[in-house]
Amino acid sequence: MLTRLAEIDWSSMSHAYGTAEEVPELLVAMASDVEEVRDNAFSRFYGAVHHQGDVYACTMAAVPFLIELAEAQYSPARASLVRLLASISASCLDHDGVYYTVGGELFDYSEASATMAGHSPLFERFATDPDPHVRLVAIPAVAHFPTDPARTAMFLQTRLDAEVEVLQRLALVDTSVALALEHPDAAEIVLAWLESLAADASIDATLRLAALAGRARCTPADIPTGLVASVVDLIRAVDQNPTPTKQWATPPKPKKQPAPNAYVPPFITAAFEQIEHSNTVFAPTTGLLRELHRALGDRITDRALLVSEQLRSPDAGTRLDGIRMAGDLMKAFRGDHSTMILLIADQLSGPAQVAAEAATILGTCHRLAEPAREALAEHVAHADCDEHDGPRLWAADEPLLRKAHQEAVLALARLGDARALPSLLVALDTDVDAWRAIPAATHLPQCTDQLAPRLRTRLAALDVAGAPEHNDRGAGALLSALTAFSDPGTLPHALTLLDAAIEHQHWRIAAEAAKALGTFGNAASAALPVLQQLVSCPDWTARTAALVALWQIGGDEQEVLDRLRTHLVGPAVFHDDGAGTVLGELGPAAADLAPNLRKLLADKYEWKRIHAAEALWLVAGEPEAQIVLEVLLQAWIQNQMTASFVVTVLDRMGPAAAPVLPQLHAEIAKTRRGGRFGTIDTDEDLVETCQRLIAYLE
Repeated sequence: MLTRLAEIDWSSMSHAYGTAEEVPELLVAMASDVEEVRDNAFSRFYGAVHHQGDVYACTMAAVPFLIELAEAQYSPARASLVRLLASISASCLDHDGVYYTVGGELFDYSEASATMAGHSPLFERFATDPDPHVRLVAIPAVAHFPTDPARTAMFLQTRLDAEVEVLQRLALVDTSVALALEHPDAAEIVLAWLESLAADASIDATLRLAALAGRARCTPADIPTGLVASVVDLIRAVDQNPTPTKQWATPPKPKKQPAPNAYVPPFITAAFEQIEHSNTVFAPTTGLLRELHRALGDRITDRALLVSEQLRSPDAGTRLDGIRMAGDLMKAFRGDHSTMILLIADQLSGPAQVAAEAATILGTCHRLAEPAREALAEHVAHADCDEHDGPRLWAADEPLLRKAHQEAVLALARLGDARALPSLLVALDTDVDAWRAIPAATHLPQCTDQLAPRLRTRLAALDVAGAPEHNDRGAGALLSALTAFSDPGTLPHALTLLDAAIEHQHWRIAAEAAKALGTFGNAASAALPVLQQLVSCPDWTARTAALVALWQIGGDEQEVLDRLRTHLVGPAVFHDDGAGTVLGELGPAAADLAPNLRKLLADKYEWKRIHAAEALWLVAGEPEAQIVLEVLLQAWIQNQMTASFVVTVLDRMGPAAAPVLPQLHAEIAKTRRGGRFGTIDTDEDLVETCQRLIAYLE
């Protein structure tokens, strides 16, 4: 195998990270008998040669060798090879005709597409392969470049009669739907087939469910009234005879425990783990139900009905995926979700994995999780095993028990419930996942007497000298919690931290310390000399934080004004840094800066414009109301994520904001969520502010 590798001039080509000279070595490693060697080769190929789905000249040069390996029956990773070929084919399909420059090369996707189109018969052969794993990854690629879509549709239908595996049968239906959506010549054939499958009571409920979901995807504007009710009936039928896990699930590979890395913050590691977890599927019907949700779009009542049925399923895997879909629905749409919240809360008494998923979703709901308060408190208080009391589960050795408990504690804390405190204290005292407990502590100001001393101890122990530039070692979270408590004992620690940060030129930590000191006002006057030193540092963010803190603490008004004048004409972005508020508090003393602010109103970046508009209103007031409103509304329409900030400025403007009443009414009439970051809590705040403004202005 691979005898022609040396005939290719790999050094003349590049991939995402430089020369493609390593490609032959990767291809050889893909045929290794050692699993770890193969896995590393595939990982590197995806990371560099097929980086984020991109296709380069070296990617296409590797295709004949990938095919050679995939066709060799003795090759140990045929399914992985076919999956890679299918991914390359899908990328060519998505980018057909686009010229892409990388590493100095001009790449023509149309040529790559023509190459992969020529390999269409190959994927049909793989779709009939004796190996079920090969068939599963090959089936979707059959629809990428069909020369005769109608014939391809018939091929997929014929394969269904011969296929016995659950996921492969579902893939044949899904691929037929994809074919119909892209090729009108095949649409009529596919729709008739889907109707036939859905009506055939002799076939299994899972396949009929796939047919109904596919029917909705093909004609989303013409979904029959009774389709959702039929889907619910089929979900119940599937629940009565669930597919054994071994028939559809891929066994998880043993996870390697990464070595602790002080340069990678724990929340980053956790975020990547969550991404990997979110791609896990626990029921074979999940993919088609997700597609059905997409087809239903804004039909929230129907979608809630589907999710509720999943949450009531006797099958734990169906409930797991239902919890996620419920979370997606509540995050995307406004409305009364209390029934769904209660159904999710019921899952807290289930297996640890289900309970962990339920608690995680409830935590993202913030105030919407109120109906689940008592269920969360009960879960937090009672141990699920004999080895731990309730709070000690925070540090349980068993990962799922730990996650279920921690997520429930965090959700309870976000509701401001002090029953979360014992577990948070375990976290802070044992240093087990303390980074998760610190932000949650902010929501429990009634527990300051127990939380503040522990947080101050951690703040005092921070090692600024050893902190990488991008990692503040949790300083921001600690300072945010302590300043939320208005804890006077924080002052000396914050000042010491600021001195150390300046000494080691760790400007991120310096900025956080300056922000914290500013919140104490005149009580932090001892920090003025250090802040005057920081205000001249080379880092813009730290300089701005020092400037704002100088004003808050009572620094010289003229010095602050002069610094702000430089700030407004400087090269950095005037954006969400508190400088606008300082200008407003300066009032008439800052009036001569109004021309600078008006210039910023024409900036191409909407966030820069709206912060300048805020500052202009605070400095100049009523005479500038019209232009300020125009800028704010334009940005709101251009970028929905600015809405949260815009309405806070409108709230400050009072009666002058009356012209925006139509926009406020339009916002609260929306069913889809908005606001900054698109989270539930920011959207709920947005709606609440809009409603308050409407009541005031009308």
